Amino acid sequence: MIVKLENISKHYKKTNFTLNKINLELGKSEILGVIGPDGAGKSTLLKIIANITDFDDGNLIVLGNNISPKKNYDHLKDKIAYMPQGLGLNLYQRLSVEENINFFANLKGLDTKEIEDRKNKLLEITGLSKFKDRKAINLSGGMKQKLGICCSLIHKPELIILDEPTIGVDPISRRELWDLFMEFVNIENLSIIISTSYMDEAERCDKVLFLLDGNTNFYGKIDNSLFEKVYVYEDNLQNLKNIDHYYKQYKGCRLKRGKIRFVYFNKINKKLKEPYFEDVIMSKLNTKYLNIYFKPLDIDVPYDNIIELKGISKAFGEFYALKNITFDVKKGEIFGLLGPNGAGKTTLLKILTGLYKQSEGSFKILGKESIKNLKKQIGYMSQKFSLYSDLTVKENIEYYSKIYDVKNLHLFEEIINTIGLNTYLNHLVKDLPLGFKQRLALICSIIHLPPIVFLDEPTSGVDPVERDVFWQLIFKLAESGITLIVTTHYMSEAENCDRVALISNGQLVAVDNPTNLKNKLIHDAGSVYEITDKNYFDIYSNLKVNGYNVSLYGRKIRVFSKTESFKHLLPKSSIVKGSEPYMEDVFVYYTK
Repeated sequence: MIVKLENISKHYKKTNFTLNKINLELGKSEILGVIGPDGAGKSTLLKIIANITDFDDGNLIVLGNNISPKKNYDHLKDKIAYMPQGLGLNLYQRLSVEENINFFANLKGLDTKEIEDRKNKLLEITGLSKFKDRKAINLSGGMKQKLGICCSLIHKPELIILDEPTIGVDPISRRELWDLFMEFVNIENLSIIISTSYMDEAERCDKVLFLLDGNTNFYGKIDNSLFEKVYVYEDNLQNLKNIDHYYKQYKGCRLKRGKIRFVYFNKINKKLKEPYFEDVIMSKLNTKYLNIYFKPLDIDVPYDNIIELKGISKAFGEFYALKNITFDVKKGEIFGLLGPNGAGKTTLLKILTGLYKQSEGSFKILGKESIKNLKKQIGYMSQKFSLYSDLTVKENIEYYSKIYDVKNLHLFEEIINTIGLNTYLNHLVKDLPLGFKQRLALICSIIHLPPIVFLDEPTSGVDPVERDVFWQLIFKLAESGITLIVTTHYMSEAENCDRVALISNGQLVAVDNPTNLKNKLIHDAGSVYEITDKNYFDIYSNLKVNGYNVSLYGRKIRVFSKTESFKHLLPKSSIVKGSEPYMEDVFVYYTK
């Protein structure tokens, strides 16, 4: 047994939060997924196991050692690795890739020969070999996470603890990271504890711990019994005013563009869909309905395009972060900007908000070529949290309302209550969980209800229920005539956009609506097949080695092929059926 927890508890007097009697076991070469809403206690639990945070009561056994509360276990540190939440937070930004790995290796007292052999292997497996001289500060988010894992694994630990390692990571890098995790489990018998807000990732784990308000809601293996009597449906929506009865009558409601997905525990006369693990989890949570409506936008726009870009390029020295970007955005449109980490999405948003000056090209916002006098007509939520950490939640909201001369906050009180910020109003922002910081940043970016809002990864690190509330808010803002430009790495959210622009290596790959892009993918890559088998990872690896366009979604294997030639590589136990493309498939195919 690698890790065993018996009735582990931790109480915080300041916030009155209690992690209450947690029990779990992790065996050799196993992956344990830890999931739950923001503030459920996931990070606290991981820090307790990593001996970063004390616990108050219970028994903790790590690698055969019984750990006492408030007593460190330094003699086990060489057998354990911990990677904190946040892109590259365990790295030294001014050191190169190779220098970071060497630094962590020296900390562990490894000899030179051992360091070189291990380092070269890690660099090769992660694909970082050709970037070993690049400074960490200049790496994309996905590359930072890969480097963080290299630094964590340099000393060959038996246990690695990862706190949301795929937050802020694009779908391509997310797939590569999980391939990496599975490879080390199989090759080195590594045991992994990982927290995640992606339910398809949790589904891949050997066991899952679902925390809710500091308590265990579910713990165990994911098997077919979980999906029994969970009936999932989708209905078409004519407008958002029809959705309230869904949230009142059904569980696990989630908005999609033009549709609503929900869970019921009896069969009803509606279109039945195959349940995912996310549906099971959502059915256990209290989904929220944002019962507000915004007045139609009082602004006269005498033209179709509220934003126009023509040949926008941005150079940093000799490096071009953007090259010849041209597209337009219409009033009331939800426009998605998609691309891998480092593709240039944030750079483009900074140009449009006046933070950067383009090197070439031009753009118009509300018909004007300069946004100098348009600052109050724009809302911007930065990818990096940029509010005042030493002020309370309430003080931040009041500060931004005064900047924009907002007198009446009655409408926002309903939003604040629905997204759960009301319980944190007097808390310092620096003490908030990541998901609550994101909620506050969103509120402050739209508090003046501007005609244009730029949201740079607004739901990064936010749990599924709150992501749905975010998107209810986004839909209702758009319905009032507000234009929203959104970047996201959650490809299920890309489905919610009216149109999306795909950017790769600073260049525009495609601009279209999600339906057309998915149809184009079928034309270019072939039909989608979904394979179910208990040995899913071995089959996935074999198909990948044989050159097939293959990916994992949860424990299901997805293959794009114009023929069914892949079937000869499958065992008789495999179940194959046709499926439909996801926006994640579109993203990976056209940007990789």
